[in-house]
Amino acid sequence: MSKYDVVIKKIDAMKIASVRGVVPQPPDQRTLWDELMSHLHQQNARMIGTPMAIYHDPDHRERDWDIEVCMPIADGLQPGENIKVYELPEVENMACVVHEGPFATLFEAYDALAKWIDENGYQIVGPARELNIKMPEKMGDQNDPSTINEVQFPVTKV
Repeated sequence: MSKYDVVIKKIDAMKIASVRGVVPQPPDQRTLWDELMSHLHQQNARMIGTPMAIYHDPDHRERDWDIEVCMPIADGLQPGENIKVYELPEVENMACVVHEGPFATLFEAYDALAKWIDENGYQIVGPARELNIKMPEKMGDQNDPSTINEVQFPVTKV
């Protein structure tokens, strides 16, 4: 039995600001976050949701990950040089699990969710989202056990 409870839920559309780039490994996305947060602070943007990363690669990669870091925002933010502002579309069926523990063990949630999707007759139909519900106490700490993330895959019944 898995330690993860999978939930299928509807995710409403949301306005986001984002920066997308290719980084060697997921922990290297910090530079993307720095750029996004700097822009949001310069414009006094009102952040209204949970920060997330969207993983655009359809398969697991060892290097060069295509990652988009996103922050839900209120209206009124202007895009920047590398900053996009757009509406992330609604997802009718999002398979989700919550992972409590270090980033270094987050792969366990991905594995459990992928297995559940396969065993329950679903198919992944878009990029994964990773919501940062509770960040590490020390920025960049991959081993903080108090970290909480939600892993999401848009799915359809096969």
